Amino acid sequence: MHATPDFLCSCSCCGKGCGEVKCPYSIDDCDFESYIAKKSACLEKVDGKIRLKRNHQYYYQVQQQLRITSRQFCDFVVCAFSNGTPMFFMERIFPDINNWEITVLKITKVWRTCILPELLTRWYTRKQHIRLLKRTQGKTVCCSNSKCIFKEFHYECLRISDPIPSKWYCPNCRLLPEFQTKKCKKNQDSIDAMKLDAICVCHSKPKVNERLLKCRGENSQNRKFFHLNCLDNKRMPNNSKTTWMCSSCKVAQTDKATTSRSTGPTTCTSTLNIRTAAASNSGVQVTQSSQPTKRELNPTATCVSSDSSDDESDVEITGESTGNLDKTGALGALNDSHYEIINSPSGWLDCAIMQQAQILLKKANPLIESF
Repeated sequence: MHATPDFLCSCSCCGKGCGEVKCPYSIDDCDFESYIAKKSACLEKVDGKIRLKRNHQYYYQVQQQLRITSRQFCDFVVCAFSNGTPMFFMERIFPDINNWEITVLKITKVWRTCILPELLTRWYTRKQHIRLLKRTQGKTVCCSNSKCIFKEFHYECLRISDPIPSKWYCPNCRLLPEFQTKKCKKNQDSIDAMKLDAICVCHSKPKVNERLLKCRGENSQNRKFFHLNCLDNKRMPNNSKTTWMCSSCKVAQTDKATTSRSTGPTTCTSTLNIRTAAASNSGVQVTQSSQPTKRELNPTATCVSSDSSDDESDVEITGESTGNLDKTGALGALNDSHYEIINSPSGWLDCAIMQQAQILLKKANPLIESF
């Protein structure tokens, strides 16, 4: 047990004491007479004198404070306000031995029967099997969960009727994660494929829950769905749900791109030359193989946009380049103005200063990480 009095006091004539202060909101304009008439009031009038109710919770609180602190008295103060002016009521309460002895018996019983068993063994919050003391009439159904705390239910109580599935779970067990039914999202591509009579190059009829690859080409009218095995693919391409196209649609889009292209590079060689020139301007040395690649020999090769060539099988290496890249060359060295900013107490650090500091730390100690 514990006690928290609002203040402690001592007097040469009265001895050591404590105090408890209350400020009820229900006291209007410091009218204690009308406050005493309320049922929720903590004060009462006995023999024309106002005092604290002896059966109120505040009285038990004061007696506990006197017992725990071993003080000789407690000043119980009630404060009220009227237009900013305070008004006080005070009663000096002394230890009530009879009241405390009765209270200790009740507290001990609550501790032993309620609090202590719950702290040691979770006596009241743990799951327990409930047994029916009396067999009731009516048709019942058993829960399929072997660990259900109720086991059996009446049709009438749950307002259910036949037929009941072979595996039936009660409303309590139905909320457990292991007994919740998983809702599978319907694949729209599979639904569209089931409407066709034949799919793929094998001209077979689509089956339910079959993994199919859909062509996203504009001219794909028939044979819009394909099997992975028929295409010699072990897995779905990364662009299977966005831009993947079959071989016939790729050829059609390539022919359309070559005929409609009027500006820009017409071959992969010119594109590579532009990239080589851009790399040389940035200080990177680029070396290219002397042997022409397949795309250089065939100007009409599949040099189309990246939207139609996201699949790994469509990627073809046209050239290789090697060189040295100086990551710190673009930053340069710090000048005097930078050092003035660093030394100034009101200066601020920009990205160049912070990056150069990281580079110097890395050179001083290569074991430093996070750079």
